[in-house]
Formats: sequence, structure tokens, C-alpha cells
Amino acid sequence: MPSVTVTLPSLLDPATGGVREMAASGRTLREVFADLLEREPRLRPHLFNEAGELRRHVLCFHNGTNTRWMD
Repeated sequence: MPSVTVTLPSLLDPATGGVREMAASGRTLREVFADLLEREPRLRPHLFNEAGELRRHVLCFHNGTNTRWMD
């Protein structure tokens, strides 16, 4: 399974213990988030709302391109 490096802002330091980069695996963004949350479940309320949707302020980039506008 492909592995990616997830870069996290300093705002999330309390949830990650100061870790700014985490490895995660997945073929889709959904799989990457699932792997990331399995490794660090304290990130869930910062990334997803109560309905399980990605919060508006969360930006995801793939090779420098914002994925929010990708099909």
C-alpha cells in the first residue's frame, strides 16, 4: 500500500505531542485519514465534524495541489 507523509500544523501539537510529520498509508485520501486516525485518534475532532465530514479549515494537498477541488 502506498505511503505518504502527512505534515501537520503546530496548532495540532497538543493532539500529536508536537509531532509535525506522520507517515500514513492508503490508496485514497479516505484510507490515509483512516490510517492516520488509527495511529493518532486525538486528531479526529480537529479534522472531522460530528457528522464525520472533513472540517472546512482542513486543507489537503497532493504534490502541491489542493485536493478539495479535485474530482
